[in-house]
Amino acid sequence: MAAWVKCTDVQERTNFLNLDNAISIVEIERTGLTKVAFIGAEKDTVEVKETPDYLMRSSAVARSSA
Repeated sequence: MAAWVKCTDVQERTNFLNLDNAISIVEIERTGLTKVAFIGAEKDTVEVKETPDYLMRSSAVARSSA
């Protein structure tokens, strides 16, 4: 089952990310945001307000409840 996680971007919009397709989750120190990169082109990234730890815990919960 996919690990969909609810996130918030810099414009306060809600996004649902499937972290099963993410290839990296990196905190950006200068902004405090987290950049999530996905399989595909270099520009397939999303910056969200949630921390990498939160994203990883949430995806684990999503997988275990499926």
